[in-house]
Amino acid sequence: MKGLALFVLGAIIGLFVGALWIGPERVGELSDEGVAAINGAVDRYSQAFATNDWPTFVTHYAEDAVAMPPNAPAVQGRAAILEMAESWPTVTAFSPMVAEIDGCRDLAFLRGSYTFSVMPEGVPEPLEDTGKYIEIWRQQADGSWLIAAEIWNSDNPPPAPGETGQ
Repeated sequence: MKGLALFVLGAIIGLFVGALWIGPERVGELSDEGVAAINGAVDRYSQAFATNDWPTFVTHYAEDAVAMPPNAPAVQGRAAILEMAESWPTVTAFSPMVAEIDGCRDLAFLRGSYTFSVMPEGVPEPLEDTGKYIEIWRQQADGSWLIAAEIWNSDNPPPAPGETGQ
């Protein structure tokens, strides 16, 4: 009986500590306005990506954002993300498809897929890719939503050994 009482007491303390850890700023669902703001931001950064407007594209990232591109180390900070984007080949088409946005008050995740085409220098035809991504969005003090972290990867198989993928 004493063991059961200690278990129940431990569970109550655990619930209390968990509630404090979550805190009042995390309680509540993501508002419809938050979802609409994120969708609008996705539309704007997609347009900037599709037109190779990297300075506008990176304004959708928090200053301390982390981007986790495929087959490369993580990139930390808006300036480093801009440098990474400026190294990409010319984008000729980009289309993200948002599958889900969910979260709570000032923190949201977005799950989706994409298709895009790029035209690397010296390649006769554009290269196409399809893949999926996850983004974590954080609401800023001014009410805007910015990407705090993201990761994406291709659905295409990697090139066979000795192939360049072009």
